[in-house]
Amino acid sequence: MRCGILVLAAVGVALSTEARAQGRITGTVTAALDGRPIAGAAVTVVGTNRTSATDASGRYEIADAPSGTQLVRVRLLGFAPLTQTVQVPAGEAVTLDFQLVAAAVQLEGVVVVGYGTQERRDLTGSIASVSAEQIAEVPTANPMQAIQARVPGVDVVAGGSYRPGVPMNVTVRGVRSIAAGNQPLYVVDGVPLAGGIEDFNPAIIQSIEVLKDASATAVYGSRGSNGVILITTRRGAAGALDNSIHVTYDAQYGGQSALHLVDMMNGPQAIAERREAFRSAGRPTDNASVFTPDELPQVQCATDVAYQAAHPGCATGTDWQRLVLRTGYQQRHQFALTSVAGNSRLSLTGSYFDQDGITIGQGYRQYSGTVSFENTYRRLRIGVTATGTRSIADIGADASLWGEALANNPLGLPYDSAGVPSAALCSVCTLKIKPTPDALRVNPLRQAAGFVRQQTRNRLFGSVFAELQLGRGFSYRVNFGPDLGNRMDGQFQGANVVLNQTPIGNAQAQRTDAEEFAYTLDQLLLWNRTAGNHRFDVTLLYGIQTDRSTTTTAEARNLPYDDQLWYNLGTGENPQPPQSTLSVWKLASYMGRINYAFANRYLLTLTGRYDGSSRLAAGHKWSFFPSVGLGWQLGEEPFMRRFGFISGLKLRASGGVTGNTSINPYQTWGGLDRTRYNFGSGSAAGYRPGAIPNPDLVWERTAKLDAGVDFGLFRDRISGTLDVYRERTSDLLLPRSLPASTGFTQVLQNIGKTENRGWEASITTVNLPGAGGGPRWTTDLSFTHNRNFILALASGAGDDIGNRWFIGQPINIGTNPAIPPFDALRQVFYDFDYQGIWQLADSAVARRYGQKPGDIRVRDVNGDSAITAADRILLGNTYPKLLASIYSRLTWRGFDLSFLLQGRLGYTMNDAFGSAATRLFERFNNLNVAYWTPMKCDGGPDPNVLDGPAGMTAAQQAAIPGCNSYWNPSAGRENPLYNDVNSSSPAYRPGGHWRVRNITLGYTVPASLVSRFRFSSLRLYAQAQDPFVFTSYYGYDPEAGSGATPPSYRTLLIGANLGF
Repeated sequence: MRCGILVLAAVGVALSTEARAQGRITGTVTAALDGRPIAGAAVTVVGTNRTSATDASGRYEIADAPSGTQLVRVRLLGFAPLTQTVQVPAGEAVTLDFQLVAAAVQLEGVVVVGYGTQERRDLTGSIASVSAEQIAEVPTANPMQAIQARVPGVDVVAGGSYRPGVPMNVTVRGVRSIAAGNQPLYVVDGVPLAGGIEDFNPAIIQSIEVLKDASATAVYGSRGSNGVILITTRRGAAGALDNSIHVTYDAQYGGQSALHLVDMMNGPQAIAERREAFRSAGRPTDNASVFTPDELPQVQCATDVAYQAAHPGCATGTDWQRLVLRTGYQQRHQFALTSVAGNSRLSLTGSYFDQDGITIGQGYRQYSGTVSFENTYRRLRIGVTATGTRSIADIGADASLWGEALANNPLGLPYDSAGVPSAALCSVCTLKIKPTPDALRVNPLRQAAGFVRQQTRNRLFGSVFAELQLGRGFSYRVNFGPDLGNRMDGQFQGANVVLNQTPIGNAQAQRTDAEEFAYTLDQLLLWNRTAGNHRFDVTLLYGIQTDRSTTTTAEARNLPYDDQLWYNLGTGENPQPPQSTLSVWKLASYMGRINYAFANRYLLTLTGRYDGSSRLAAGHKWSFFPSVGLGWQLGEEPFMRRFGFISGLKLRASGGVTGNTSINPYQTWGGLDRTRYNFGSGSAAGYRPGAIPNPDLVWERTAKLDAGVDFGLFRDRISGTLDVYRERTSDLLLPRSLPASTGFTQVLQNIGKTENRGWEASITTVNLPGAGGGPRWTTDLSFTHNRNFILALASGAGDDIGNRWFIGQPINIGTNPAIPPFDALRQVFYDFDYQGIWQLADSAVARRYGQKPGDIRVRDVNGDSAITAADRILLGNTYPKLLASIYSRLTWRGFDLSFLLQGRLGYTMNDAFGSAATRLFERFNNLNVAYWTPMKCDGGPDPNVLDGPAGMTAAQQAAIPGCNSYWNPSAGRENPLYNDVNSSSPAYRPGGHWRVRNITLGYTVPASLVSRFRFSSLRLYAQAQDPFVFTSYYGYDPEAGSGATPPSYRTLLIGANLGF
């Protein structure tokens, strides 16, 4: 009895002593960039099990912290972990605040991986992260635009146009497929998407992870070849203090202007070029012979002083580009509410984005709302997220508008009143059909006024999960993700719209309605256990995904009035028969993954996925995709302690196989086409084989190898990653030509191989640590080098010159922009080698080739004194040898300044504006260039004599602009660019450019000041998006490809983030 009493007394004394030896740590966690509170961050006393989580206001409390000197660490997905030292008095409270810095390169922290999360230090795969803070810096409605230049190995460019609302073109570690697509798989809150990502509001995203190598992507099996992009949306944070509600309102307003306009000829420059073109063709050069009556007033205004005096304010010509331009406008408003009540979390977000494009008739509006709820009850955790979006894109006349604006004669006028440049200067003006009678161009303002096209998209996406803790380390989780979308694409052409140089004369319209419904259902069994130095984390999955899409198209002509657009098509006099489609596919999957760690230093990941698809024929539906990943925390080995400057060092290696599922659902079946057959004295409807079936089609498969190192130096003042990789894709899907006797022209087969190899690196430096309230300055550097090669085409076949597919050369995707698939930034150039201009001294040699001085000169490769198709050679490709980016940010006393710079270096550009827009022919406008003339470049006494001796040396000619770059204008032919074998050769030249993606200056108002107005936080900022591009490209933008696409634009805006 006495012993029991003594034991109890001893325990009581120990407990009271322990209680007195404990203290309390409280504080707030905020973002270093803008001071906003961060919810959901894990705060831990290092070396203990004392932990807490921040609430919606960023506050935390650890009530039972050990007294004495303690290390406290904060971690959150998307931010660099931060550790601080604090002295905890026994029985008292101490305040410790943290400011977290967003970081895409981390050696530690929580990372989202396929079907779960993982500590970054335990990863064996190549995964890059972009945080919500980094995403918020980009004023866009497209989440992929927000990661431009942020992640090594990921190339994000405009999808062939800078029209508002156009999806981005995203590739991960290059392209590997010719016909099956190269877009990555998008996964939102664990749900793989069947459609695109452009409908998702970037403001609801907590983080974006990019999975690159086999160890990371093999969990998605047949869909992992092109990389995987994981999107995690925001949710209310599980706070440990009390019930709380946090409200934020973000607003931004800005204007937009064209980043660059093409330098086309103005009126006086066109006059001089026209006279030279007539002189070169041996025609009279007086005004009446050279210019039409419609052009003469402008010619006189530009050249006749007396005419100018008699007609003040007369027009010397028209700048057609500026007529179809306007100042763009952009605004975004977002409201967010997060609430925490015990074990429940709630998040509500609503946003509105509105952009009026810089091209007349173009704009984009997006409405978005998201609700997220999560609750934990004992061993059961459930959650649901639902996002609804509606977007409206006004497309207008688009590319055709800019084609007319670039090529139209600058001596023509848009309105019918003689000499009047704009409608504002006349009482009654109507738009001309053609600015000049002889031009093969139409008035772009007339096209814009009568051509209306609008695309409306509605989408409802959800993710629902339930997770039950079964005990002994086991848990069971169910994920369900429905995705419903519909799209309406309406197109209307008024009676005055010009096609084939003639007004169509009757209003006509077309409407396409499309609907897609997909859902994913995954069941997961999870197990994790630690036994001594051994740690296991096992994931087993069975999942299904189904997709059903339909389209219906109707059109009509001779509509009674314009205001009806594409509605009530039945009122047309001759409605066309409607067309409709139906497509269904299903995918079933089994997956297993084992993560093993020994002594927290030696890491192993084994993954296997078995996918079956309805897209493939019997016998080929199922395929297995394995991977293995190895990791070694070398920096934690005892023998590494001597290298004190190394704060972290991990080696990684992985290998495995993934697939590409981009086969049309019925491509293995063949199909039937509707036709008519002669039947008796008439005809009857029937069907005929439309495509030859191929039941042997299989998925493209990519074998991936990767080796990487993650490092930290000088207490992580310098940290980064370096990866080298090789990826080989086999069973490439390609169309194979068939003999005409089969009744078909081609069949799709698995007959090719490609390879990608390269390296990528990310480096983060802490230039100024911000200690003691001083400035904090960090820099992120990113470098990517990737090359792709075609290894094989059809069995035994060599190069395919028609498609520009060459063994050992990069992949060429499409040869005609009007025929998909086509990618202007994935081109290989096989053409004539431009050598300059034939000079007077070369007259005799030029005659052998049917040329004369002033014409284009190309290389006679085979030396047969004739320029034929056999003289074409490989000139280069559009793939950059190096992608580089620099992101730097400085914060101090509430101020923040950051910029993002990106470079695409070492490619060959096809600058079509240097050829097709420079015909130097009488009927169209031309690029404003210095061109060859005999008097300027040969110094001969008679400009009409082109085959006499040269009047100057080659060195003298080289010093005169235009003597060896642009040819002599000619009114006799569209020489040398129309129906001429060497027509495009001047367009190819070395390319490379740098672009300033973003500059942001912000100020976070001190909390002591904003609290007077009952606000919790306030940040004001000014921002420039894409303000500068440094390039020698003649066209609008080197990333938009050649052709008449709308110009890229810069955005200047101001904004405010307000917290309640």
